[in-house]
Amino acid sequence: RKKAPEGFVAWSETTFDKLIQSEPEPLNSRFRVTHTMLLAVIARPGNAFEAMRHLLEDNHEPRRAQLRHIRRAIAIYRSLLDG
Repeated sequence: RKKAPEGFVAWSETTFDKLIQSEPEPLNSRFRVTHTMLLAVIARPGNAFEAMRHLLEDNHEPRRAQLRHIRRAIAIYRSLLDG
């Protein structure tokens, strides 16, 4: 695939107006708790427990999903301790 020429603009004022006037697309959360996330939080300075708690509870996920993420984080933490 070729790179666009330097300074090329792929949209016009009409495109911009359509974006302004159209309905916004709904945002879908892709939040996932992973081993990498947990290790990254543990590795940084400060209270890892409070930092994880903030990530898991102070977000726009429904409470049910937050609880699922909390259970997953606990399971990952336990697996790291056992490992």
